[in-house]
Amino acid sequence: MRKVGFILILLILTQFGCEKFTLDTPEGLHHWDILKVEGPSSGSINQTISIDVTYPTSSGCDVVTEFLSDKHGKRVLIKAFGYTTDGFCTQAAVPKVKEYEFSSNEKGEFILKFIRIDNTTINHYITID
Repeated sequence: MRKVGFILILLILTQFGCEKFTLDTPEGLHHWDILKVEGPSSGSINQTISIDVTYPTSSGCDVVTEFLSDKHGKRVLIKAFGYTTDGFCTQAAVPKVKEYEFSSNEKGEFILKFIRIDNTTINHYITID
């Protein structure tokens, strides 16, 4: 009986620790992986803060076109979406950078969670004064 109670408590605790990602893939695009996130760690209310998001490519035809975000209080879940074009492009498989813009109309410490294709995250922390 004690073992069943322990397992039940463990199951309940793991459910609270799981984040639900509600960002659906736009038609014609696919969820793109993210290698690195860099940018300022502070800003002011209503100031636009630019965050550099580095993503991998297999050729010059690979493009991240947009970011979708889902705000949960001071936590923002973000996915990068893009496509590969069919046409003449370079064969260079080098990482590219796309700018993500963040702003808030309230003070506090925010965590931007950039969701990778394996559902792990790269976290970026911003304090808004």
